Amino acid sequence: MSNVLETTIVTAVRNRNETIKQTLPSWLAVGVSEIIVVDFRDDGCESVWDVVKPFENARIKVVETKYEYMFIHGLSNNLAIDQVTNKYVLKLESDYILQGNFFGKNKIQPHSFIGGVWSEDWHKWGLLYVEKRHLEFCNGYNENIIYPTCSDTDLDERLRIHLRKIQLHEETVYHLSHSDDIRFDGYLKQAKEETGAILHHASIRFNNVLIKAIPWTAESKRNQWTLSQIEPNRYLALRAFGQKHLNNSEVNDERNK
Repeated sequence: MSNVLETTIVTAVRNRNETIKQTLPSWLAVGVSEIIVVDFRDDGCESVWDVVKPFENARIKVVETKYEYMFIHGLSNNLAIDQVTNKYVLKLESDYILQGNFFGKNKIQPHSFIGGVWSEDWHKWGLLYVEKRHLEFCNGYNENIIYPTCSDTDLDERLRIHLRKIQLHEETVYHLSHSDDIRFDGYLKQAKEETGAILHHASIRFNNVLIKAIPWTAESKRNQWTLSQIEPNRYLALRAFGQKHLNNSEVNDERNK
């Protein structure tokens, strides 16, 4: 039996409006009851709300940030997962188009989760379908990893300590191809322009050292957020250290956008 009505799709984006325009219709079409989009941005980024609002669909909830200079994968995805009200979480990258047979082909068994396999199609490595309680048990994504790459792998390895991994049916998801310039626009575009691929490979090595030196556990301290509603289905999220920057006029400015 399909778990579609008990599933929430989550994704975290930054400057990916054109991509979301193409993928969001397929997420709505599969029939999930809830979609959480975290727009991990600062004031210099485009707002995904400009793309989501025209859909006028109450199933979509947008949570956007301020003052976030870098796109931090684990931090932004944990923020999205925290908003989930359903039993199951389907975490997608913004460039994944779901096929109509996704839930018919990908069925979670007891004590298992579904994910991509690097050797099959590494573009789909970021997909994760799992019960929310299992994510909570392992404390979600590793928020110590601030540079791109490795966070999906780290979570996959921690989930497999307690759960059996079921391979994603690759044909049920289509990946939109794009250049690395788009990918890095959400991560370290400026740094990439300055130092090229050297920094990218160095960040991978740094992440691997960090994961081993400071393992992410159930006791690891996660960032805390406060949410303020801007308008129906749209919220502003601030980290604890950013609360002092928010004042009533800024909230009103967001509501009027």
